[in-house]
Amino acid sequence: MSMPQGHRDETNEPSWGWKAGNDMAQPGRRTVLSLLAASAAATACTPRARDRSASGEDHRVRVWHELPPNEQARSMTQMAFDFGRRRPASAITIHESMVGPGYLAQLRKAIDTANAPSLAQLPDILVPQFAQEGILGDVTGFAEQYRDIFDRGPMSHITYLDRIQGLPLDSSPLVLFYDVEAWDSAGVAVPTTWDDLLKVGTTLARRGRYITDFPVNDIAWFAAICDATGTPWFRVADDGDWQINIDSAQVAALALTWQKLVRDAGLPLSHGFTSPQIAQLLGSGALVGHIGAPHDIPALVSGLSRRPSSRQHDWAVAQLPNPTGQSERIVSYGGSSWAVFKDCPSVTDALAFAATCSRNAELLVPRGLMPAANVDKLVTPQAWQFVGSDVVAQLSDLGARITRDSARSPAWQATCEAFAPITRAWTGNAPVSTMLPAVADAAARQTERYGLRVR
Repeated sequence: MSMPQGHRDETNEPSWGWKAGNDMAQPGRRTVLSLLAASAAATACTPRARDRSASGEDHRVRVWHELPPNEQARSMTQMAFDFGRRRPASAITIHESMVGPGYLAQLRKAIDTANAPSLAQLPDILVPQFAQEGILGDVTGFAEQYRDIFDRGPMSHITYLDRIQGLPLDSSPLVLFYDVEAWDSAGVAVPTTWDDLLKVGTTLARRGRYITDFPVNDIAWFAAICDATGTPWFRVADDGDWQINIDSAQVAALALTWQKLVRDAGLPLSHGFTSPQIAQLLGSGALVGHIGAPHDIPALVSGLSRRPSSRQHDWAVAQLPNPTGQSERIVSYGGSSWAVFKDCPSVTDALAFAATCSRNAELLVPRGLMPAANVDKLVTPQAWQFVGSDVVAQLSDLGARITRDSARSPAWQATCEAFAPITRAWTGNAPVSTMLPAVADAAARQTERYGLRVR
């Protein structure tokens, strides 16, 4: 899902699950470890935001973002200019922040030097940790007026322990992209169960074709797969206790199945969907599917452009199978939100600008981002027509139906650090499932350090 290709981490460092626009920014492990270092005894302490603009004191809003440049899309500078014309009292300043892995490091430096922005684009998966550590402001009272323009699933991504920290930006549903003609010639259909999906993967592999790549360093991708099958890694129980399912029997079985596909069926390991390796696999016709999110479409377009015109096929988007016993489960992967920081001088202006950006299809869609807000009209770019003339509306509809019970954890950083050795084990003989208890223990310890209870 993304634009003129920005930077994407193609190293062997594990990524942390944020795909910002086309560049799929994946902050490196060391970057994020230093980025979010917190007191071991920290407890949830999101300060209630105070709006100084209400008394006419201060309407300044400093905005950080990581939307890469795109000639087909509106720029954030244009958005700020238009917003200022409609609200002359507002003073929106767009910070020219780094695009790529350095963005979060820049942001942390600004926080550490008391120069934090008022409003910043954050990966959804890191919102709980920023909130838990008191970096963000509780804007629940201010944000209530925007609930009607955002569906509940995306809204849950910027909510932590029932307190709203900002507004969602993009919905980013996890879906299956597939080459219609290649699948037809292989005699396989869109799977309706997860067992079927894995059988399709095996059938395609026997023909030298692959149902998807496996982003070995992207821990959030495998976490999203587990979530989609009905086993999210984290859940908050009704009594406030945290449930950690990383080493559950369901996740262990899923890990073994995917390890078998990687090791025995030759499923290609990737280090980012914009990597030359993926472009080559798409161009050769070997990669005939991809489990990912809308932000991968620009890279899909680029890779498929390598095929000769005689071998250009139509692709389609399909919803992933529902878990056994559930009518529907749509999960998010790699989305981001607008987070309001605790010292924001004008929460009212910050949220109004965030809502304006989140509803602007011209800002988001060319970058492969599906607006999290309700938008009246969505147009599929001409270059995307091979995936379906109405694919943007289709993806937007799926994003609106994202599940709300996938709790993102403030212990995500510790989880990723503990999971890192597994990224090198998928091709080995040792069962990945045997390594999961150590990851679950690390997540539990960090959760308890925050003063939260673990079942």
